[in-house]
Amino acid sequence: MALYLLMALTDSVVVLVAPAWVSYPSQVTLAGKRSIVIQTTYEDGWKLTPHSLTQAVERQAQPYENKLVIFTNPGNPTGQVYTAEELRELAEVFRKYKMIVVSDEIYSYLTYDEDFVSLSKFYPEGTVITTGLSKWASGGGWRTGYAMFPPELSFLRNLLGSAASHTFTCAPVPQQCAVAEYFNNHEACAEYMKHALGSYTLSAYSVAGKIAYCSTKAIIILLLL
Repeated sequence: MALYLLMALTDSVVVLVAPAWVSYPSQVTLAGKRSIVIQTTYEDGWKLTPHSLTQAVERQAQPYENKLVIFTNPGNPTGQVYTAEELRELAEVFRKYKMIVVSDEIYSYLTYDEDFVSLSKFYPEGTVITTGLSKWASGGGWRTGYAMFPPELSFLRNLLGSAASHTFTCAPVPQQCAVAEYFNNHEACAEYMKHALGSYTLSAYSVAGKIAYCSTKAIIILLLL
């Protein structure tokens, strides 16, 4: 819901990196916005590159018009995880065109390596981080998440807070207690996930004659049924 509200509240063209979560295009349409879809490739590891981003922007009639980028790291459904250097290079392009980037990092705990880096490290002034407990904490049914805004985007945080208050109510009390416990024991949760993933390995395999792609970086499994 927060992602949809951010699309609706900003006077921006929405940039989608494909493949992506299936409802993103529908949310763009529902918000009455125009989208730019950048298709990633196997050769690029299903990652957005500075070249493909620049090329997509420069093809527009107004390259410097407001843009809201939906950026998922680690990705769903591909499971790709961006390196620090890749993020640094993308940040230069985001900054050049003054884009607002919503960095969906809800899968950040579900990586094999302990090398996850947030885009906000290199583009703090223009990055909104969205995350939550739905994935790594198996809290999917509760749909509890949160967003972090830099001071430069406080106006957008205020807009979202106002719109949200008229759109949905607060999270259920039991889930609020769970979230509070997480924030108060962040290191313990990180250690728990490290232990849980320590012996968890995935590889490509075939299921009933169908190919199942398993990421080697993040635990995202795509069954081609």
